[in-house]
Amino acid sequence: MVERNVSIIIPSYNRAHLLWEIIPSYFQEEVLEVIVINDCSTDNTEKVLLEIKEKYPDLIILVNDRNLKQMSSKNKGIEVAKGKYIFFGDDDSFLMPGAIKQLLKTKLLTNADVIGARILYMNKEESAFEQCIHRHKKHGLFRSDLSKLEFNFTADLGEPVECFYAQALILVEKSKLGNHRFNLSYFGNCYREETDFMLSLYIKGLKFVYDSQALLINLPPQKATGGARTSNKLKYHYESIINNYTFLKRYNAEINNLTNDNHTIFYRQFLFIYSKFIAFGRKLIK
Repeated sequence: MVERNVSIIIPSYNRAHLLWEIIPSYFQEEVLEVIVINDCSTDNTEKVLLEIKEKYPDLIILVNDRNLKQMSSKNKGIEVAKGKYIFFGDDDSFLMPGAIKQLLKTKLLTNADVIGARILYMNKEESAFEQCIHRHKKHGLFRSDLSKLEFNFTADLGEPVECFYAQALILVEKSKLGNHRFNLSYFGNCYREETDFMLSLYIKGLKFVYDSQALLINLPPQKATGGARTSNKLKYHYESIINNYTFLKRYNAEINNLTNDNHTIFYRQFLFIYSKFIAFGRKLIK
């Protein structure tokens, strides 16, 4: 008999139209409970979650009385989680069958503390998961460059790889977290909140592994409306730049120590802003 010992934590904001498609995908064989934190949604999220709970009684619904953003919501989920393990999901990301089983298997094989999953992002031309998976067979990337803060976990590597994993789509033993929580210093789009959480665990000496066989598919942007991300691109990039600077003020010395570099905060911040301009220019050309 399979042991049900994983708590899934998913913050959600104004994504009622996605919940019936997304939430059931997390009720996999090893899952004890799925904790959804309704972050003061203004749509019919509450009603939809109650409907889902009728079919999936192990759905735990928490409600914020004001919009607290993903960091506070995830922290609340950690506090109430009853499982031996925690996995952080997204309200616009479909968890492919067998993903939790794969992560648990990799934990036993590698003795890793933190096991990160692979996430692929559908584009506006794709209507089926298979299309997205096929595209990434050719164009998937693996990049874990802590010095340059460049990360990409879309490549299928075939086997687990030990590396720093920057996203929060992880399986981790709850006892390993202790009092460790998401930092609440980030504002607006909360850019770098996941990198902050992961790096603070990494600094503590936890072993990280990326397992590309555990897969999530992020729904295309025209479908995954709502959520916390602003549609104002200029505002989004401004918030990202400020949050990146907040992150560097906290971690630049630690990054240098881990990577044997001697880069200043301003150097890394310049590289980040420059990369934003390059990405923006490429979009204009397209």
